[in-house]
Amino acid sequence: MPRLKSYEKLFIYTVQGDTPGAAERFGDALLARWEDSGTTLLFFESPHEAQVKEFVAGLDSAEYLSETEIDYENWEAGQPITARRIAGFLVCPTWDMREPEEGEIPITLDPGVAFGTGFHATTFCCLEALREIFSLAAPRRILDLGCGTGILSIAALRLGASHSTAVDYTTMATDAARVCLDLNGVADRVTLHNDDVFSHLHHDADLVISNIYLQVIEKLFDYPEYYNRDWLLISGIHGSEQHDEISALIDKSGRKCLKIYEKDTWFTYLTKRNISAG
Repeated sequence: MPRLKSYEKLFIYTVQGDTPGAAERFGDALLARWEDSGTTLLFFESPHEAQVKEFVAGLDSAEYLSETEIDYENWEAGQPITARRIAGFLVCPTWDMREPEEGEIPITLDPGVAFGTGFHATTFCCLEALREIFSLAAPRRILDLGCGTGILSIAALRLGASHSTAVDYTTMATDAARVCLDLNGVADRVTLHNDDVFSHLHHDADLVISNIYLQVIEKLFDYPEYYNRDWLLISGIHGSEQHDEISALIDKSGRKCLKIYEKDTWFTYLTKRNISAG
């Protein structure tokens, strides 16, 4: 059922260790679970401190650490998530649906607490770059590394791609992406993986999208199957120092950088295979 009201508050409970059975214990009250480096974050819309403490106390190797309460807009992009027009796309959260203007491509999202609403500079620039790519070529198969809500896969499919393989290591991202793919009627054209991106570089793709962050992208450049694609879109790079590092990696890989997008000191790179370089 599409959400008709924006999220307001987030109550985030930090637990040391894993939390098996959390989804069954809390049901729909649990918005998401984020596991990383031995720590688990449990997300709710209302206070659940007592219930979470009770649940964690019954686990063998977990310890309750803390509760954090924040406004939803501060979790996302520091502003309310509303309908937004970007590069010919009309991106609407389910609680703020608008009618597209002539020629606009609508994208509907229920992002939950996953990354990718269009408000962050990297997502914004990636949507602009996708418009550019599809004005120059017609990529058919997409590999979306760090897919978040799936917004960039949805955009590519709406622009004419036939299939996307979308990967994210967090269950909160793939759960949100599954909802968003259904909302946009493209779930049958996306293969979604809850896994690390390095395990999925073998997939056939004309275009690889990697809106992640510097440390992962640096490692991705160790793999020729990452950068030896017709089109490679790189984002998630912040500040001049990181920009210099990624620019050097792009140059070393032999790719041609067609355009660099910069917004709020975040950088996005539209690159093409340099056939003349051999």
